[in-house]
Amino acid sequence: SPSPHQSLGDGEIQKLVEHALLEEDILDVKVDVKAGVVTLNGAVPSLWAKEEADALARNVYDVQSVVNRIVETPGQGDARIAEDLRRQIGQYVFYTIYDDVEVSVSGGSVRLYGRVTAPYKAREIENLAKRVSGVREIKNEIATLSESPSDVELRTSIASRIYRDPTFWSYGIQVNPPIHSLVDK
Repeated sequence: SPSPHQSLGDGEIQKLVEHALLEEDILDVKVDVKAGVVTLNGAVPSLWAKEEADALARNVYDVQSVVNRIVETPGQGDARIAEDLRRQIGQYVFYTIYDDVEVSVSGGSVRLYGRVTAPYKAREIENLAKRVSGVREIKNEIATLSESPSDVELRTSIASRIYRDPTFWSYGIQVNPPIHSLVDK
């Protein structure tokens, strides 16, 4: 039979939450605990940090609930956020010439749209966006392209013809070539 668990006190819970936040480099968050209810106060630079702080607190044993009063600090301007997002997406290891994601930003509210070859890419791109300073909310409208063999073959054929042409060789060797090949049913 499982051994009985001795409940953690508020002070122990507080230390565990603070340690978890520190491990993730989430700074400037004050943790208060009363009767197992964790209250988070402070300011963080991104939506990811706010959500991650909440999740980390909820994962500590004996936490009854979490009151998240964390605010995101006013970040950089919308143009800078969009630029950072485009760079992050372009550097995403699974972003290929068969994917195309666009970004629009207004008042820290981000809209992601376009098409990718697999659903996990849309989720991971959204998670990348959450880490960008100044992002307050995200509307993820990234759709998944058809995975039918004929569509995949046509995508590959088009990209191959483009990048085999000597005119486009210099583009083809770039980490994220500017020409993408999208085919959807």
